[in-house]
Amino acid sequence: MSADGVAGQGEGRWLHAVAGGCELLLDGGRSQHVWTGDVPAGTAEWQGRVLLAIDLSALLAPAPIPAAERGGARTRTLVAYGAGRDDPQALVLAVDAVRGLAALPSDAVVGLPPLSVAFGGLFDGIAVAPVEGSYPLCVRRDLDPAVLERLVATQAARGGGARPGRPAGGGEAR
Repeated sequence: MSADGVAGQGEGRWLHAVAGGCELLLDGGRSQHVWTGDVPAGTAEWQGRVLLAIDLSALLAPAPIPAAERGGARTRTLVAYGAGRDDPQALVLAVDAVRGLAALPSDAVVGLPPLSVAFGGLFDGIAVAPVEGSYPLCVRRDLDPAVLERLVATQAARGGGARPGRPAGGGEAR
């Protein structure tokens, strides 16, 4: 699978990021703009549009992030993610850092089965070739804002900070 979503079709370009202790790859063609700013509280503005904002760092953190540190108390790297300015599914993702761009051959990323509803809503692949010494998960190209809003609400109800597929108190998902 390449970053353009076509299996076996040349080299893909990915944005290598870190969020909540997880190494991630974001499709380079859907990563429209990168900037730093306060963690948005639910929405963020980009090119005159108000977009849903998802704090991947808080969502993927292994432990809940204290309320005093959420929603604007921390500066993060923000990524406008979508097919372009007019994409109705475009959103803003907050991550801890962007490490750079990665160019990977199409066979260096493979698809993943949806291991849980939450996991499948966020990720659909994994690098099988190391990127800076790790094997990052690939954020879905087609992130669904409605699915992400439900995931954030579920995580908040559980105390936040639980990785998708795991209960907030630790342990294994059932």
